[in-house]
Amino acid sequence: MDTLTFQKSDISKAAYLAIPRVNKVLIVDDDEIFRNSLKSAFEKRRMRAWTASNEQEAMGIFRENQPDLVLLDYRMPGLDG
Repeated sequence: MDTLTFQKSDISKAAYLAIPRVNKVLIVDDDEIFRNSLKSAFEKRRMRAWTASNEQEAMGIFRENQPDLVLLDYRMPGLDG
């Protein structure tokens, strides 16, 4: 039986190539500290990031900016993710 072996760099490169490029992120969460921490992390990677604390705010940002990725807290008051 042959065993496949991969170097860490091979896997990282393959994973990087398989992931679509994300430049715009919308973070929806009722926890302000968490939202801002994530926003800061994405902006450090030169991505555009928006935050929203509720469904109405999130939908407005989504319609206006068409983010590539939406991170949604599934346990929010008034919103079922």
